[in-house]
Amino acid sequence: MSQDHAFDDFAEKYGAQVFVAQLFQPSSVWYELDDFGLACFTGVRQDADALFHFAIWDDAPAHALYSLLRNLFSEMFQTFNLRRLTAMIPANNKPAIRAAVINGFKYEGEMRKAYLKHGTWINIQIYGLLREEFTKREVLN
Repeated sequence: MSQDHAFDDFAEKYGAQVFVAQLFQPSSVWYELDDFGLACFTGVRQDADALFHFAIWDDAPAHALYSLLRNLFSEMFQTFNLRRLTAMIPANNKPAIRAAVINGFKYEGEMRKAYLKHGTWINIQIYGLLREEFTKREVLN
């Protein structure tokens, strides 16, 4: 997997079932990103919000990934009438941060030492995308 950041030390310790279990929760929705990876929305609350997670398996062309994510966000906002999406990204996962920002997510804050990877505690950055921001971007595109 090209995104070593997809799993923390706890998920690696307890195995893939930790990750896979959340995919089958009633409040989770997941999508394949063509052959590039997987996107998952957890804690989906109709008329409210959802947490967005994604992992990329291989090098995905930026334009293709941008288009897939844009369509996915549009579907989520419409289907569940969400007011916001939240992404919590390890601070050292620069490709995921870049993908979030390119897709309109705004930096909202940071949780200090909240992610354990290779025995090192890493901050998690919080990014949010509001429905009205997404809609405005879609109109401009």
